[in-house]
Order: sequence, then C-alpha cells, then structure tokens
Amino acid sequence: MVFELISWIYISLICLIWGNFLIWICFRGRLNIPEIDFPVLCFIGMLIIGVIAFYVSIFVPLTFWIKLLLQIPAGLYFLKSANRISFSNQLKSYFIKLSHSDLFLLTAGIVMVLFLSTSPIIHPDSLNYHIDSIRIFNKYGTLPGIANLKVEFGLQSLWFAAMSVFDLSLSQPAVSYPLSGCVACWFFVFLVSKSIGSKEKSGYPKSDVRVVWYLLLLLFSILSWTQIWLTASSASPDFIVAICLWLSFYFFIR
Repeated sequence: MVFELISWIYISLICLIWGNFLIWICFRGRLNIPEIDFPVLCFIGMLIIGVIAFYVSIFVPLTFWIKLLLQIPAGLYFLKSANRISFSNQLKSYFIKLSHSDLFLLTAGIVMVLFLSTSPIIHPDSLNYHIDSIRIFNKYGTLPGIANLKVEFGLQSLWFAAMSVFDLSLSQPAVSYPLSGCVACWFFVFLVSKSIGSKEKSGYPKSDVRVVWYLLLLLFSILSWTQIWLTASSASPDFIVAICLWLSFYFFIR
C-alpha cells in the first residue's frame, strides 16, 4: 500500500506539470492556471501523456526509455527554484481551503480507493483484454490487424497507452497499474473540495445547491459499481470516458 501511495504522488506530480504546461501554452492570457482545480490539471496532463504515448506507439513500442522521455520534462521543471516555489504555492492554495470535514471525507475516500487498488484484479474485461492490451503497448506498440487475433484487442485507446506509461510492474507475473487508482483519487479530491465545509476563493461558503449537487454526485459515484469501484479495481476505461465528458462541461461553463 505504501508503494501505491508513493506511486499516486509521483503520477500526480508528473501529470500536474504537464497539465500546467498545456494550459499555459493554449490559454495564456485568457485563463489563469490557479483558477483551474488541481485534479482537473492532473487529468489534463494525463490525457496529454496518453496522446503522445499513443502516437509514439505507432512507430516504436513504449519501452522504458520512451516512458522516461515522457517524464523527464517534469523533472527538468523542478530544477529552477522559482518553479518549485510556484508549484508549492499552487498546491497549498488548493488544499488549504479544505475544512476538517472535507479532510475526513477525503481521507476515508482515499483509504477506500487504496484497498480497492491493491486488491487482485478480478474484473473479467481486464483479465480478458485490458491487461494484455497494455502489455502489447509495452512490447510491440500499435499493431495493425491485432484484432484478427482477438476482437477485443481492436478496442485500443489512449487510456491503455497512458496506463502503459505508468506501468510500475516490477516483474512480469505481477501487475501494478496505479494510474487507475490515482485517477479515482483525483475525482475524490475534486468532489470533496466542492462540497461540505470548504470555501470559494472569495472566502464565502458555497451555495447550498452546489454543495448538495456535489455530495449527491459523490454518493452516486461511490455506490455505482461502474465508477470509482470499477476504475480503482481494474484497468477499465469506462469511467474515464465519463470524466472526459464532464471535463468538457467544466470548461464550457467557465
């Protein structure tokens, strides 16, 4: 479990830096990075890594060195002291607004996801083709006609490419894909930060309507098997698609 937690922190740092970089490039002068929620930036960074990895896999397998090249830019970012200070302030400004009730709920959610993520994978689709699809990215990259071997292998996606980049399996029989649990934690952090006792940037409490909406969404996500439970305990991309759709509305209403 400790290894899983460290993996989540590492993945979050890498993805957050990539997310910051994309927002700065695409929306410079129109959208301030501090205005975007921390989990949203992490998810955007993960999508960028997935897109790059997917197109790279057309030409070469996603070997260790390819994965390292995708993560080195984040390390170079921390070489500059000003960047380290800015990054630290960004995290502090987001988490400092959480109340004690927020922190309690967030801790309970992360512990739940941690148990799910470290349990053996029993989801039939993951055992049937999800894990094999990730390993195909690792060993061979994108293979034209792979669906002729098994139809499900044709269901490749950016999610499997991103899972391949953050494949931390230390041995072949073992399976360690912490990205799925990490994304579930980002989702928890986002919903908890929007509900209960936390405040808006203006310092005033949130409206009751918004609090109730986010609490209901959090409750539904916990009770629904196809969302947090399935995402944290398998390599399924189903809930990731839903998050991408919600993310489009997130930016549409801003």
